[in-house]
Order: sequence, then C-alpha cells, then structure tokens
Amino acid sequence: MEIIKSINNNFALAMKDGKEVIVAELGIGFGKFPKTIAEDEVEKVYQLNDSNLNGINLAQFPLEVMNYSHQIVKKAEQELQLPTTDLLFLNVADHTNYMLQRLDQGISLSAPFRIEIEKFFPKEFELGNWAVNYLAEETGKQIPRQEAHAYALHFINSQASLGEREKVDPYIKIISDVNNIITYHFHKEFPEDSFYYLRFVTHLKYFIARKLNHETTEYRKNELYQTLRAQYVQEAQCVKKIEHYLQESYGWTLDEEDLLYLLIHIKKISEI
Repeated sequence: MEIIKSINNNFALAMKDGKEVIVAELGIGFGKFPKTIAEDEVEKVYQLNDSNLNGINLAQFPLEVMNYSHQIVKKAEQELQLPTTDLLFLNVADHTNYMLQRLDQGISLSAPFRIEIEKFFPKEFELGNWAVNYLAEETGKQIPRQEAHAYALHFINSQASLGEREKVDPYIKIISDVNNIITYHFHKEFPEDSFYYLRFVTHLKYFIARKLNHETTEYRKNELYQTLRAQYVQEAQCVKKIEHYLQESYGWTLDEEDLLYLLIHIKKISEI
C-alpha cells in the first residue's frame, strides 16, 4: 500500500489495489511522500469511492475532528458488531465537524424520531449518548443531548446497510407504525424489554432493510401460514392490517412466508 498524501498528523491518503483509501495511524501524516507501508502497520483503512465522498472534502476537517470521529466509529464497530463501514466514518466526521461549528455559533438543531430511536434502537441510542459524553469530555463543550439521537441515526443507517439518509426516516417510521397497529389492535402496550418483543423488533429491522434495499424474491405460498391463520384468528387479522399498511404506504408485496413470520412473532408478543 502506497501512502501518497498527508491529510493531517494521524490520517493520510493512500492507494490500495488501484483505489484511493484513507489510513488512520498515529503519526502517519509525517514524513516524505509517497512511501510504502504494509496494511498491518496501520490501525484502520477506510475504503473510498466517489459515491462515498458525496461532496465531502476531508481536508476541511480539523485534526481533532478526524480523531474524534475515528474513536466514535471504532466504538460503534465494537459495540454494535458493525462490519467495517467507511461511509459511517465520513458521515460521522462531517456531522461532528458541523455540529461543533454550530455550537460555536450558538445554533442548536432538533433530531427527528427521538422517541422512536430511544424505544426501538436502545443500543444505538446508548452509543449516541456515549459519543455525546466522549465529545463533551474531549472538547470541554456542553454537547446538546439531542445529538445522541443524531449519532444514533448514523449508526442505524450503517447497521442497516442503507447508505442513503432518505431511507433512514421511513425505516424508523415503519417500525413505529407497525408497533402502533399492534398496540391498537390488541388494546394494550407491550413491555419493550421483553425477550419476544425485542426479537420481533429485530425481525422487523431485517425485513425492512431487505425491502428498502429492493431485495426481491419470488412470491412464496406457505401451507403452515394457512394453518396458523385459521388457528390464530385475532393475530392473523393484525398481520393483515400490517400487510395492508405496507402495501398502501410503500407498495410492498408480502408473500406468505413473510406473513408467517409476522404471525408467529405477533402470537408470541400477544401472550406477554
């Protein structure tokens, strides 16, 4: 791997397999360029491409912002077991840079879906709180608490492999709306920390991510769904309401295997 340009003391632009990457390592930005270095000699390699950069100029970020963002992303990858995601680093660096600038100017922005994030993405929200506390300690600034929600959105985006911010909002909204459908159908609230409820939300996350990423499969009928639908009438009616909502709001078609998994999860949480 060839280091071709210093970004700052601890980050540099490099060429790996004919593609530009960013490498993170203490002191990597010092010395003469170009120079060759083995990949195992650096802490992190961030893959880049034109779509990832999305107009972001890495040279605009102060050294401390790059360092903060690197630590936040490293923590996110460890705590959420994320795959190495280069877009997350760019988004976190961009967000952190402008957030600190806004603080200096006395500007505070609200974060969308605060209640939904805390309710359905507790791990991501907890990590967002960690990022806020970490930045407050490192910068000596009072970081607004709503920034925890903003960082959580970046983690949700990355975890779902959505890649586009405009997909994050419906992703969260769908989970909230489906939860409301179930709550109103059964006329009761469900304990959000229960094992079966958390499993249901996890299933929804992967199901929605698959739909948002346009991962289509052939329509599949399922005999077990037909059997259970007749056996669990109230739960099947709830599934039908969810199916109707997803078809009307997003144009999604659910096959009987999709409906089966929804039915099984809803049956379990209805008994909580």
